[in-house]
Amino acid sequence: MNKVNVALTVLVALAMFAGCSDNRAVRLRYEAEKKLYQAEKTLSTAQVDPRMVSPELLDQARQQLAEAAAFAMAALDSVNRLASPIEYRELQMLATQATAELNHLLYAQRRYDESIDVLKRLLQNSELAPEELMVARVNLGRSLQASGRWDSALAVYNTAIESYYPPVNGKGELITPLFNLPASIFEVVARIGDSVGAQYEMQRAIVYYTDLAAQHPGTQIEASGRAMLARLYDATGQWQNEVAQLEALSDSTSQAYVSIRARIAEIHGLRLRDFNRALAMYDTLMARVGKADTVAYPDMLFRTALIKMEQKNYLAARDLLVDLKRDYRNFFGRTPPAQLALARTFELERNWDRAEVEYSVLIESYRGSDEAMGALLYVAKHYEQAGRKDQAERWYRDAEEYYQNLAKADAGGLMEAKAMSYRAELAARLQDWRGAAGLLTGIYEKFSHYEVGRQALLKAVGMHREQLGEPAVADSLLGVLKAALAEIETTPQL
Repeated sequence: MNKVNVALTVLVALAMFAGCSDNRAVRLRYEAEKKLYQAEKTLSTAQVDPRMVSPELLDQARQQLAEAAAFAMAALDSVNRLASPIEYRELQMLATQATAELNHLLYAQRRYDESIDVLKRLLQNSELAPEELMVARVNLGRSLQASGRWDSALAVYNTAIESYYPPVNGKGELITPLFNLPASIFEVVARIGDSVGAQYEMQRAIVYYTDLAAQHPGTQIEASGRAMLARLYDATGQWQNEVAQLEALSDSTSQAYVSIRARIAEIHGLRLRDFNRALAMYDTLMARVGKADTVAYPDMLFRTALIKMEQKNYLAARDLLVDLKRDYRNFFGRTPPAQLALARTFELERNWDRAEVEYSVLIESYRGSDEAMGALLYVAKHYEQAGRKDQAERWYRDAEEYYQNLAKADAGGLMEAKAMSYRAELAARLQDWRGAAGLLTGIYEKFSHYEVGRQALLKAVGMHREQLGEPAVADSLLGVLKAALAEIETTPQL
């Protein structure tokens, strides 16, 4: 059903109620409810099993939602707001709900231009409540960004940030999409390599979240603001500032207390290299949770081993890792970095033969993990640097076979995407830049809605610009990346 047909349907439906002056608002509201109910019913049927849904059913749901939204918005123009305030508000809610569901469906189907048109009509034709207006504007910015119009999206985002502050609803609760915006904008600009723009957006975001935290002391809003600040400081390597925010969040009665203190200890040990302080913090936390804790305790034992490695006390680190493997087998079995650390303790002691054995265990026992896939290339590079060409080539061949088998075993799944990423890295190691770039763009085309796809596209941009000398191709891919980053999620985890 095209726009003309939708408009005619709406006009005919409205005309049916023209003579019912007394109950006209009620009847219009009822008809709008019926249309939305039928659309939602069709949509629910289509979503029972997304793998089996027919395009025709989705088209029907989209058309019904479009008609319900258009009907509700047109009905608003024909209802006296003062004479029928309850029905008017209910029609507003129905128009907003129908438009939101229609926009969600259009966005999911990548019909971004239609999504933009729908949202613009809602903003122009309906007197929305402030929160509804804000959500519609944020969604408009998202659709503009996904359609490749980053500058227009940024203008809409900035308007939303400035117009709806603080980002809370009538109950004083955070409105997550709006709260995330300053950090989201920074991440987009940082990822596309605009260092000047990233610095500017970083400072804007810091001011935004700092003010938000300061103006809502002792609330969840303050906690969320500080958590986002910690995330931003982490992304830019401002470790002391990150620690300051995390310290402010360290409420001993909070469920997140142990994880926050463990993160602070990690920063002191691995970033600020204050090893003694980090070890003391881990000791305190392990005493707090006790050995019976099979999640937090072994995790901190492992991180203590990492600090020992940083101190070049490889024997002590290995002893801790051996204890971990013996006493917490489940944890060790699902933690590839622990096996990687065990291999590294031998390598750093210049016992390569034993290290290679442990790398082989990592590759086979933790099949499909990033650590296992990276270990194949790492061992190959070791032999290449040692001038042992035959062994390096054997490891590279084994790596190619390993990645291909993983990709086949999970065709269409994220494991295939990860395996293809490592195949691209292998191609780059062998200086097959064209092949590597092709693999990376292929990952994006197949997995564009996942982080692995966006990371692959970013690598492809750099490869076309630097190794292949194709700046025009790089710029084109960069535009695609800006649109893809409409999907990034920046909600901090406390």
